[in-house]
Amino acid sequence: SIEPKVPNFWGPAYQSVFPEQYQEATGGQRLVQYFDKARMEQTTASGPVTNGLLTVELITGQRQFGNNAFTAYPPATIPVVGDPTNPFPTYASFGASVLPAKVPQRADADGDVYNPDGTLTVDKQRAAAPGAAFGSYQSDPGGRFAHNIPLAFWSYLSALPIPWQSAMGYPLTEAVWVRVNLNSTPTWVLVQPFERRVLSYTPTNTAAFQVEMGNIGQHYFQWRYSTNPGGVAGPATATPIPTVIPTVTPTPIITPTSTAEQQGVEILNFRQTGLTDTTFSFSFNTSLAATSYIRYGTSSGTYPNAIDIATTPTKTHAGTLTGLTPNTLYFFTIRVKSDVDAINRNEDYFITLASP
Repeated sequence: SIEPKVPNFWGPAYQSVFPEQYQEATGGQRLVQYFDKARMEQTTASGPVTNGLLTVELITGQRQFGNNAFTAYPPATIPVVGDPTNPFPTYASFGASVLPAKVPQRADADGDVYNPDGTLTVDKQRAAAPGAAFGSYQSDPGGRFAHNIPLAFWSYLSALPIPWQSAMGYPLTEAVWVRVNLNSTPTWVLVQPFERRVLSYTPTNTAAFQVEMGNIGQHYFQWRYSTNPGGVAGPATATPIPTVIPTVTPTPIITPTSTAEQQGVEILNFRQTGLTDTTFSFSFNTSLAATSYIRYGTSSGTYPNAIDIATTPTKTHAGTLTGLTPNTLYFFTIRVKSDVDAINRNEDYFITLASP
């Protein structure tokens, strides 16, 4: 598990698992799940769970429906970093010609500022930030991209417990400084899009939050299923495949069924704490002292197995599932109950897991 080692690596689940169209998948559909920071996808039942090339699609507008099947949509005009009301920079703006796919290696610190008018300027004060120093120069095996990675990002990538290429892909452009509103405050942020995710460096943040993953899973879901679900501008670059819109709608992890329930017990800080090919350990807190149990199975919405987590009310909960089948996708629901104003309230928490 990466999340306990790299906090907010995935972020909260943005959706339950559902199928998306993909030509090479069994039956033409593969399982996906969106998280704030990425998308998990499994093309075949026995295949690995991988991260999607979300950044590439958002910047180019080329939505992928198969290994070699793409349909052109308008690139995403969603802001990449900062407050969601920021008009710049958007994913579409990173497709501009001033940000080429390949550049030479540089030795100096990165002081490049990307301005809302589409121009690049140099700011020596930005280059003086410790994380702006040169970190590494990377080119993908196919030779499509070649870029410098600032020290802040390179240190973060080098410390990941998995190969950074599998989590991030290769950088699509140089890292650039942008002036954006962050919590309604104008702030300088260094941002660099990679094939699968986006990294930002905010020197004024506390040390633990200076380098962060962008909310690209959330942004991609919005682009694909809300802002541009039908596909309009641009010709298809391959045989168009109609988009299957899931019947689910974006919801928080915890789904209260009433205002009174929302004011009652909540599940907080769910964490995967251990994982082998046959076991799964977890922990979480509740806003009120509560009893809890977990139900699980291998089909969404069908949970034939159940074990108690806490049989007496507590705010701290932890458990382990054993005897799981390797290489199997599992579905879980966690349920808690607490007495609130003499009324028992139940709230559900859904999580999916593919064991290694």
